[in-house]
Parts: sequence; structure tokens; C-alpha cells
Amino acid sequence: MKSKIVVLIIATVIFSFSLGIALYKPPIEEATVQELQAIDGIGETLSYRIVEYIDDAENFDINDLTNVDGIGEKRLKLVRKEFK
Repeated sequence: MKSKIVVLIIATVIFSFSLGIALYKPPIEEATVQELQAIDGIGETLSYRIVEYIDDAENFDINDLTNVDGIGEKRLKLVRKEFK
């Protein structure tokens, strides 16, 4: 009986840890060009524009990405799925 409880506890801890990793969204300010390119619909040129815009912004908010040429609400939604 004790061994079943221990196994259940270990499984719960592993699952919780895995779920936490899967739900983690890094800050967009830390995004690399390569990470941005991994998002469907965002290529190399747009990735560079995003990184440059973020680097130049003083008080950046993810919603400001619509100021980047090529980013509308649809692409902003895709970015929000990956970054906070």
C-alpha cells in the first residue's frame, strides 16, 4: 500500500512539473529571431523587425507589436500564444 502511495505522489509531482514547463511563456523581450521564426506566419524579415522594435522601445508592451510593419491582430494573437 505504501509503495502505491509513493508511486502516486511521484507521478503527481512529475506531471505537475511537466505541466508547468508546458504552460510557461517566456517574456517577448527575451525572444530571439530564431524563436520568433518558429511561429507559423513569421519569417526571418519580420522576426528581425520585431526584435529591433522591442530593442528600440522604452516602455514596451506586447500589444505594441501592431506598430511593426506586417503585424496585425492575427499575427499578434500567434505571438501571444508563445510569449507573454
